[in-house]
Amino acid sequence: MPSHGSSRRWRSPRERDPSLVAARRCAGPSTSPTAGVAGERPNPEARYEHTNELPRDLFTLAQPLELGGKRKRRIEAADAALRAGEAELAQAVAQSEIDTRRAYYTVASAEQRRRAIARDQDLAARSQRVASEREQVGDRLAPGG
Repeated sequence: MPSHGSSRRWRSPRERDPSLVAARRCAGPSTSPTAGVAGERPNPEARYEHTNELPRDLFTLAQPLELGGKRKRRIEAADAALRAGEAELAQAVAQSEIDTRRAYYTVASAEQRRRAIARDQDLAARSQRVASEREQVGDRLAPGG
């Protein structure tokens, strides 16, 4: 089978293959914004409260701290999810190629069998025609040879 990695003829059906379209949607973009979001640090919080009790005005500032390597694990989890999506897409592409090749060879085999049957039918028809012509001419085998 000819190489069809960059062939336009093979590329177009791959782009329209419903199973590959679904796999691409599940895999998401190749550079997921999720990995960037996972690496962000929590936003600081600022609050203002006004009460009737003393102290009447209260200002609060807070900066959440992540302890125990949570940020690193979040980034690693996002990267792993991205790689898993890419692997699933690669598997779907490989399965689609296998299915396409199997279908091609099934059709090619059926076509080859059809041609062989047509040749056999043609041979049988010619043999019958020759036998019929020989009978009309009187060319029969003698019983003893």
